[in-house]
Amino acid sequence: TREARLEQTLMLANASLDDLEDNAIERATIAVLKLPMWTTVAKRPASCEESTAMEAIVNELKRSIENSGLTYAAMLDDQLVLAAFSSDKTAVTASARCVATAMLDLRDRLLELEGRWNINLDFSFAIDIGTVMSMMVATEPPTRHLWGGAIGVAKVLSTSTARRTIAASETAYELLADRFLFRPRGTYFLPETGDMRTFVLVDRL
Repeated sequence: TREARLEQTLMLANASLDDLEDNAIERATIAVLKLPMWTTVAKRPASCEESTAMEAIVNELKRSIENSGLTYAAMLDDQLVLAAFSSDKTAVTASARCVATAMLDLRDRLLELEGRWNINLDFSFAIDIGTVMSMMVATEPPTRHLWGGAIGVAKVLSTSTARRTIAASETAYELLADRFLFRPRGTYFLPETGDMRTFVLVDRL
């Protein structure tokens, strides 16, 4: 159903999934972390070695991501976009588990910082699995840029879920429910997908 909706959306732009084949990554696992509002992390908390809380947060996230096995990570303003995907289409479940594990680790690290600094960090996460577009940017060395599709869905979910929680689309839930604990979140209208059940990722089973 979701792929059919995407095909209909592309038809309105005189395009199809076949037209996008060279630049499209199907069934990529995408996560978006909505970082705390910048005004709340611009100062240096007590017991923080870095110059600002934000610098400490980014360094902590960087350490976690480097050990996660994720394929892609990029930060823009108050959002961190993470992804895992493979040219082997049978590896989608492994990619989804990789991202879900990384999200739980990042959440726990941020909660630990909250406790250490005795402040509230307004952060939230979301995870989705779907088609994204990919392009190489002519930097030195070249870098990959992901955009569209599942990234938009994850962004919507991350900004609409309760703080400190990890929202998950129905697509993500179906792949992860055998290894991870979820609770229902209700139905939500999402771009390119229509009404979709959503969940909250709680922990590993």
